Amino acid sequence: MVIVIMKKSIDKKALNNKSLTVGDNSESLVINTLTEALKHFEKAEANLVKLEKLWKEMLKNIPDEITFILKPEYEEKSELYKIILPHLPKIDGWSPTTEPMELNDIAQSRLLILRKQSINQGKNLENTVYYLTENVENLLVTH
Repeated sequence: MVIVIMKKSIDKKALNNKSLTVGDNSESLVINTLTEALKHFEKAEANLVKLEKLWKEMLKNIPDEITFILKPEYEEKSELYKIILPHLPKIDGWSPTTEPMELNDIAQSRLLILRKQSINQGKNLENTVYYLTENVENLLVTH
């Protein structure tokens, strides 16, 4: 798997002026051609697709029950996810920041919820665990 790292933010509004500002004030760079701008968007999209693929593979390794376990497949993909995530460029000032939960943290939270017998808290945890799916899929659809 090849990971394309971009540490610049992309301002889509600048495309109307046939130039694109990449980065913040301290590391500003003007891209003069639409072709170059599209290359940056393609790199961002490639990283988002990789995140989505990693997340889908990670989901297969999240136990449905309370299980304190280390799964090397999950841990490896989680680390790759965490490496790619901060290098996504900001699009319209936003980029995803939510990292996957550790499997033992998920199990511990489920155990605490079971002890408290709180259905609402259980739903909230599951929403947090699976929030990344919506986060990545929505970004792919909207940008």
